[in-house]
Amino acid sequence: MIGARLAMRALSAAAILAGAAAGLAESNKFDRTIAFPRGGEVKLDWAYRRFDHLYGRYTYQGRPVHGFRVTPQGSPLDDYGRNVFLDTLDSRYGAGWRRENSFLAQRPNGAFCYGFYPHAGRPAGRGTQYRATVIGPGVAPDVTWEGEPPGPFSRARELQANAHQRQIFAGRNGNGCKPL
Repeated sequence: MIGARLAMRALSAAAILAGAAAGLAESNKFDRTIAFPRGGEVKLDWAYRRFDHLYGRYTYQGRPVHGFRVTPQGSPLDDYGRNVFLDTLDSRYGAGWRRENSFLAQRPNGAFCYGFYPHAGRPAGRGTQYRATVIGPGVAPDVTWEGEPPGPFSRARELQANAHQRQIFAGRNGNGCKPL
């Protein structure tokens, strides 16, 4: 049973290509899915006033979850780093859940962000719903969040969201998250 769990996790982690069928998580009978831990948060607003934008923090018992060593491509090199796997439902990639991308929860506070705009020749992955999943360490359960797009652009809501993002992304250096 442990081998099957590890095999399913390895398959889930390997399916990070844009547009790849994201049904592997549903077929994994060995893991249970729970909501993001208390203190963690996932929010949606807009990037550049026209694309959906997901952001938040990954925490466990109020403490940030992030790695200390990663590759330039964003793969964790230690046991602490966690990728957030992002799926989109009924998007331009096709019907059903499809993998949009994956990205790291970042130092120093577990912040993450993603814009649903065109990347490297791929279309904008806007869907009717979004799902973020983080694979737990060892035999810990995977955690997931699902939500709907933010809807039509609202300047008032965007200003409020950008203020919130400045708080979440404080302390980030380099090419990290920032209000868009």
